[in-house]
Amino acid sequence: MKNSGVCPKCGCTRIVGPHGGILVNLRLFATVRLQALLCSECGYTEWYSDKWGLKNIKRSGKIYEVPHSETSQSSQPPEERVCLFCNIPIQSDTVICPECGKNI
Repeated sequence: MKNSGVCPKCGCTRIVGPHGGILVNLRLFATVRLQALLCSECGYTEWYSDKWGLKNIKRSGKIYEVPHSETSQSSQPPEERVCLFCNIPIQSDTVICPECGKNI
């Protein structure tokens, strides 16, 4: 939505924002300011960090680890994934596409 100006849920092109200004505290006094872009048709919302907050995330943010169930088998090769929006190959643990910036 940020780069395309199109809602991924309903296809509307009337995107409003950025709105908000929610502060997220990281370690050692580092913060991130999140701003929202909203679809004026269906209400779908995406949150984005400002550029200073993104620097703080890279420096002080804790990396999210996806919980694995005890029944999953680690001997299987990781599945190949592609971004649903721009169709480029992505790593299995990626949550934001490095090409288009969309949440996956």
